[in-house]
Amino acid sequence: MSSAFVELLRKANLDFIVIQKPLKLGSQTDDILFASLIDPKSKTLQLVACSHNSESATLWSTSLDERTFQLNARLLDLVELGETMNFLAEHLTQSDFTLSKSDNKAQLAVTFVHSKTKQSIKLQLDECLDEQNKTSFLTRILFHVHKRNEQLSNEVKTQQAQIRDLSTKRTSESSKLSDSTREKTSVMKSKDRTQMSLINPNKRNMSKPSGPDTKQIQYDRQLRLWGDHGQKALESGRVCLIGANALGTEILKALVLPGLGSFTIIDHQLVTLADCGSNFFVHPTMVDQPRARVTCDLLRQLNPDVHGTFVDKPTIDDLLKQNTFDFSQFNVVITSNVPHHTLMTLANHLWALKIPLLAARTYGFIGTIRLQAVEHFIIEAHPDDTIPDLRLDRPLKSFLEYCNSIDFDNLSREEHLHLPSLIILFKAIKQWQKQTNRTDLPRNRKDKDEFKEVLEQLSHHVAYDVHDKNRILENFEEAKRTIPSRLVQTTIPSNITELFQDRSCLELSSQSHIFWFIISAIKLFTENEGQGLLPVRGEVPDMITNTNSYVKLVQIYQEQAKKDAELIYNYLADLLKKHNRFSNEQALLHDLVHIYCKNASFLRVLRTSALKNEDELLQKYIEQNPTDTSSDEPEPDICWYIGLRLCDSFYEKFSRYPGEFPLSINEMNTDQRQLEIDLNDLKQIGKQTVHLDKQQGSIRENILEELTRYGASELHSISAFIGGCCAQEAIKLITHQYVPLDCVLVYNGIREATSVLKF
Repeated sequence: MSSAFVELLRKANLDFIVIQKPLKLGSQTDDILFASLIDPKSKTLQLVACSHNSESATLWSTSLDERTFQLNARLLDLVELGETMNFLAEHLTQSDFTLSKSDNKAQLAVTFVHSKTKQSIKLQLDECLDEQNKTSFLTRILFHVHKRNEQLSNEVKTQQAQIRDLSTKRTSESSKLSDSTREKTSVMKSKDRTQMSLINPNKRNMSKPSGPDTKQIQYDRQLRLWGDHGQKALESGRVCLIGANALGTEILKALVLPGLGSFTIIDHQLVTLADCGSNFFVHPTMVDQPRARVTCDLLRQLNPDVHGTFVDKPTIDDLLKQNTFDFSQFNVVITSNVPHHTLMTLANHLWALKIPLLAARTYGFIGTIRLQAVEHFIIEAHPDDTIPDLRLDRPLKSFLEYCNSIDFDNLSREEHLHLPSLIILFKAIKQWQKQTNRTDLPRNRKDKDEFKEVLEQLSHHVAYDVHDKNRILENFEEAKRTIPSRLVQTTIPSNITELFQDRSCLELSSQSHIFWFIISAIKLFTENEGQGLLPVRGEVPDMITNTNSYVKLVQIYQEQAKKDAELIYNYLADLLKKHNRFSNEQALLHDLVHIYCKNASFLRVLRTSALKNEDELLQKYIEQNPTDTSSDEPEPDICWYIGLRLCDSFYEKFSRYPGEFPLSINEMNTDQRQLEIDLNDLKQIGKQTVHLDKQQGSIRENILEELTRYGASELHSISAFIGGCCAQEAIKLITHQYVPLDCVLVYNGIREATSVLKF
């Protein structure tokens, strides 16, 4: 049996196994022995576990060609090894395994992915172990580990010696350069490092040669959108999809490719020929196979880093009725063409759990996305047009000192030409305030015209150069051009004032979200050190100047931003302590505070309406936005949304959608007669529906005719578009970046147009 075990490890590309000290997991469970599977090539240590009171363990490996190796190995009682097994115990954390109990027996399962071969390795223990047949097999492995460690240590020493020799050789070659050249190169590199560290202090050791890793290359474009911290949030995100149809697979495809952490598919349907006509993730050879399993396997192939699972039994209705499935484990739940009664039950369940719900739907040429979120926090809104936080009306102390240190009247021509436009504007503000005997900024057109005259007067201070008559003073022109965005009164935006006055901010508790603790800390800062202002953002826009002047400005604003963030962090620590909220992740909170401070002007909370209140809210929306049915203009998208709700009512009554016929109906005349019957039934439902009680004729008959003709068909082009949009909204919810929709998106494939409805 020992040779078979070694052969399995060889096929799994792992060299050896180390047995570590036992760990007691509670009073009712057995001691657990932990083993480390080690890959010496990648120098990574990965953990599996076993109970010394288990009789057998099944270790299996699934490679890329789906081959499976299985082995039942008798485990041994290794208590007599004692402290010999402790040399790797420090690598053990309880997050590396999961433990469950069944019939008073501990069951343990551990799964990890090999870093090189991407193989899935799983160890599962389910039986009791006797204390017979003790051998020295694992003891020999332990001895092999010590020998292997010595070998690795010698290899490391050899590599270090080679590196030292190479470094000595390069140093010898570089010494051939002239002293002046080396000195000039050293000064230039030092200057570049200093400037880069001031512009971005987080990027250290800029001179150290280092290439991008595989993940940076793979996710390069999206990293530019939401950054490393956004990608990290996405990679830890968990999504549940209900419905593995064409729309559902398109949604997950757009989430798996950018690196979603994990997904779970819930779908009890089998693959049909109809699926093969609209879903690119199924094939006619897969007919009658579980649709959830088929699509899950294919989606996982798109990105091996993403973990996918599926649930094909029981149905979603049974899961909700039995309340046995834990939806609270997900960041967002997405439904794809789920019947309305099921959607309502799920929505009520998720509303109680405060889990966001994205209800996606395609119906012929029409697609919709409905977001339900009790409370979603937007930390990085990424607004399109932002006004720089420069505070020329209330200048920073260090900025004021820097401006006062510049003798504007005695600058040389070259110094004038490289003076930052921000300094020019501030000098002009002081001159204008002195002339007008005012203390505020220019407001109206008359004030700004006078201010431009002051700028013109300042430009006359620049020394005249007879050899450069036509040279334009670009920095002064830039100052005039940026007046609308620079001469802005510094205030607290209304959205932040609303957050400060929110009940969740004023009434903190130990159960409050960390968002409200940070908002409260920012509020305390504005009331004290901030003197009525938010923390400094720390960003300086690009401008025409020399490098030294620009770096100096960046340094001024970044240092102040850092000081403000530290003060807010101290307030946060006091608030957490006051409400008995203790966290060991101080570094994480510290970084989070800096992100909040950088985006303090754009923080938002999104609260959408619940689906259970949609009928009432939709009725009010119709009353406030009446439609003109006599106009030749295209139908408003609200009419299509109402039509889809009528189709839902039709489904509740007939257990099918209008125009959706069984396969036994084939004759054209029979289809036409059935279409007419369904259309009349749909019109009758419309007359009885609350949406049309006070707005008769608000939906044209041609919309009902089109929806009946669609027969709930699923067009892949529409599903692909809605799938991409829905995935984008899910990423917004997971990363807390960008502003999600509020609350319904309607896509009209006939006009290729979208609109957002809020009710």
